Amino acid sequence: MRQILFAFALLIVTTASACGSRGANPSPSASPSASPTASASADVTITADISPSLETNDAVLAEVTRLQDAGTLTDVIVRESFPVQITATGPKSVIENLQAMAKGESPTTGDSVSFTSLSQQGSRRKTAGMVVAGDQASFTKLWKEHTGSSENMPSVDFSKSAVIAIFAGEKSTAGYSVEVTAIKKSGQKLDVTYQVNEPKGDFNAQVISYPAQLVTVSAVENKDFTSVNYTKTAL
Repeated sequence: MRQILFAFALLIVTTASACGSRGANPSPSASPSASPTASASADVTITADISPSLETNDAVLAEVTRLQDAGTLTDVIVRESFPVQITATGPKSVIENLQAMAKGESPTTGDSVSFTSLSQQGSRRKTAGMVVAGDQASFTKLWKEHTGSSENMPSVDFSKSAVIAIFAGEKSTAGYSVEVTAIKKSGQKLDVTYQVNEPKGDFNAQVISYPAQLVTVSAVENKDFTSVNYTKTAL
């Protein structure tokens, strides 16, 4: 009996010792996870002021709003004035493009892209802004917003094209028009230059109008761009 109790006690001591040894052994070191490598071409983030003129005010404000909604710009401050004064944080190239847009300057880099006008008729959309439609569903929605129905909707091959719409907002008389004058592609960015033409002559119908233009960008394979910047040029 004494031998049995001694053997049982020895078994308990041995088991406890083994457990203690397991706790003392260093665990295998985990392999370091690969950290994402920052792209050498990553854009530097800056905070800067953007000061549009009376002519570029609406276009710059609309583009800043679009970029803020997309998360490209942060900490946006718009001071209540006309023209507005804006402070924003974002990629340096985006900020510089907005500053050039505010001055009414056209993009100076990039390859020219062909485009075709789809519509320059007065729009039913009352607010200024820009829209890009890259598929049939979004284009159908855009066309209905623009014209009020899906009738006479142009056919667009969205495997190779995209539609860009520019709405100038409310004007006090008839005779205004939006005109896209150039589209350039630089990397994965499209730069769209446009102007808002004022009525010609002294007699124009005293009716509220909403000028707009829709164009199809037909030379962009597979819509290989990720952003669109707009520059309103002075007449």
